[in-house]
Amino acid sequence: KVVLGGPGVNGLGREILERFPEVDVVVSGEGELPLLQLMERFRSGRGAEGVPGTAVRTRSGVTGTPPPPRIDPLDQLPFPAYHKVDLAEYTARTEWERIPLAVLSARGCPFRCTFCDIPGIWSAGVRYRSVANVMAEVALLKERYEIDRFHVTDDTFVMDRERVLAFCQAMEERGWGLRWSCLGRVDRMDEEI
Repeated sequence: KVVLGGPGVNGLGREILERFPEVDVVVSGEGELPLLQLMERFRSGRGAEGVPGTAVRTRSGVTGTPPPPRIDPLDQLPFPAYHKVDLAEYTARTEWERIPLAVLSARGCPFRCTFCDIPGIWSAGVRYRSVANVMAEVALLKERYEIDRFHVTDDTFVMDRERVLAFCQAMEERGWGLRWSCLGRVDRMDEEI
């Protein structure tokens, strides 16, 4: 089964399924719950029709369903199943340096830039994981997988100034010596940040 999701296909399920017969399902919005339901259905031999947030091809054409409710709070999501992949393949040393693992600490962006599909996936606004929850994931990565760096993959990490400062303080208090990077908007920066 071929299931697509993410910014590149969000909101284009019908068009993709009509043009690409290789694709079985397109998931719009947050994919964790729809993907879990899809896997359960595929495992039991049932079809994908009716799973929230999906577009599927049926004998009568392409059908779609509205997205499931937003996941909130984000701390209820489990950490990625790092043990299921060979992280060495994802953190290999390039000719420059080691590749950082990605850590997501928030979803969304309050801006509606015309070139960006992020609001279409997460809707307006930002939902955050707690700093403690993010630190627990980073601790797992440091202790079990011996990372030396990571990248915060939030659409714009610097939206909440107090949260950024709390994150930085938590990193400093732990003394891990990890390098990290993030994305942000210049207009949200100040000297302290």
